[in-house]
Amino acid sequence: MKHYDYIIAGAGCAGLSFAIHLINSAKFSHSQILIIDRHAGRKNDRTWCYWETKSGPFDSIVSKKWKTLNFYSPGYNAALDIAPYTYKLIRSIDYYNYADSMIDKQSNIDYFYGDIGKIEENQDRATIYAGDQVFSADYIFNSLITKSPLNKGDIVLQQHFKGLLIECPPDSFDAGKATLMDFTIPQPGETAFMYVLPLSDTRALVEYTIFGKEIWPSDAYDAQLAEYITSRLNLKSYKILETELGSIPMSSQSVSQKSARIIQLGISGGQTKASTGYTFQFIQQHSAALVAALILTGNPALHSKKRLLRFHFYDSVLLRVLSAWPEKGAEIFQCIFQKNPVVSVLHFLDNTSLFTEEVKLALSLQKRLFIPAALTQIRNIFRK
Repeated sequence: MKHYDYIIAGAGCAGLSFAIHLINSAKFSHSQILIIDRHAGRKNDRTWCYWETKSGPFDSIVSKKWKTLNFYSPGYNAALDIAPYTYKLIRSIDYYNYADSMIDKQSNIDYFYGDIGKIEENQDRATIYAGDQVFSADYIFNSLITKSPLNKGDIVLQQHFKGLLIECPPDSFDAGKATLMDFTIPQPGETAFMYVLPLSDTRALVEYTIFGKEIWPSDAYDAQLAEYITSRLNLKSYKILETELGSIPMSSQSVSQKSARIIQLGISGGQTKASTGYTFQFIQQHSAALVAALILTGNPALHSKKRLLRFHFYDSVLLRVLSAWPEKGAEIFQCIFQKNPVVSVLHFLDNTSLFTEEVKLALSLQKRLFIPAALTQIRNIFRK
């Protein structure tokens, strides 16, 4: 059994992000690190979007940036100027290649490919079974999505989606504007919207997203995507270049770090914003915090920040409302964007808003929906 200082289980966004943060700190240049993934070879299977006020560490692989975001709903349409923010898009294949190019230069990092099985720990080490091998480490950083039993009263919705990267005739898109949310589509008994991310005047990612309790089969999205592209975007001719399909669990369940030597990353580590599914920037912040803790103490244990507890409460209340009244989703998001400055909304989505901004946002929402949901969430907290 070969022993490492650190093992990273899973080479998706979370696992690779943690590896990048380790590499960027000279402190770990002599640490023995192993990355385990199911198989070699990658494809563009995801698109990650986020916003920043200045240049960021991944600007070299950002495919497109926007300063204006469109929002559409039955009662409100707007082109939102998000300055001082810039909305940025990264294609997953570019991120994978960027990370791999950094990792390939590190003589202290090994790769192993094989299905990951059991991960366990004892007082002085953690052990992982992968393929026909067994490895141990001081700490294992696990980015594999694991399902844990829900506590009574917790809510889970799936943000499931299918996106098409399409090629169209010249001047089909305004590449200077992205559509963040379009709720003018039929609502299938669940909260549903389209977003459109034009990479040029001929090429765009069109994605159909649903907040629901069940994940749909792949072909269930196709009719609405085709209708939207031909009728709403008025594109009679287009070619599908790529397809992405997936789901993100959005849960009111609190995530706690229970293991001393198995550290959860990404979605399993609670880095998905429960009410929206945004994950990319939270993964970066979490990776940076883990590395900082390792440098400071040699231990990656992190303490929960009280400030984040209130955002978890807000997210859980919104998730509870969307679960109970899915047909109200378009109206709820319309209220959020119509009655609040877009920068305040982005602050809230980033978990960086001031309490005064949060109060104003709460007052803009439907009290008859949110007050009962808030009271239920409070009772659920005390029940635990």
